Amino acid sequence: MKRVGICTLHDANPNFGATLQAFSLQEVIKSMGHDVEFLKFKEPKITKKREKKLKLKKCYSNSKFSPIDTSKIVINSKIQESNRHLNISEEIYNPEKHQYDSIIIGSDELWNLRNTSFIHQKEYYGHGLNCDNVFTYAPSANGTNKKLFDEYFNNEITLENIKNFSARDRGTLGFIKEVAGIDAELVLDPTLLIEDFDKYAV
Repeated sequence: MKRVGICTLHDANPNFGATLQAFSLQEVIKSMGHDVEFLKFKEPKITKKREKKLKLKKCYSNSKFSPIDTSKIVINSKIQESNRHLNISEEIYNPEKHQYDSIIIGSDELWNLRNTSFIHQKEYYGHGLNCDNVFTYAPSANGTNKKLFDEYFNNEITLENIKNFSARDRGTLGFIKEVAGIDAELVLDPTLLIEDFDKYAV
């Protein structure tokens, strides 16, 4: 049995889709006989540099609606109930303390820098992860390109720490090719890997 960590939007509330994709990937990995845990990260402090990045995100937003701060929205009780089925680490991830045989990045719109509903952690791009086997499963950049990526992270972030790539859409395959110079594999969203959700009904 291997210990597998997952970096994804398991806590992007209020969002049932984020919970569902996280649960699906968790259950698929568990069915392979591995121990699974979702990594939890501390949100960065809002410095002047951070404020500039937040403004940049809003500037590139392609939504017809104004960005909404969901951090203060009371989480729906059904989402709270659903999250109890996720094995989320009780501690903030510490690369010197927490060890995993593999870390999976994905799925969901993890690389969509236009999405202002969550914090874009550097770990979502493989940085700061203490693991020799970091790979992606079905993330989506949803229109994010290299220009926006470089501007948002001030050319300080690459994808070099990720060993193998897959994506859930062709646009993200192009993003990976543009940033990492690698031909990634197109795969199913994890929610489509579960054949019978009824067996999980409680």
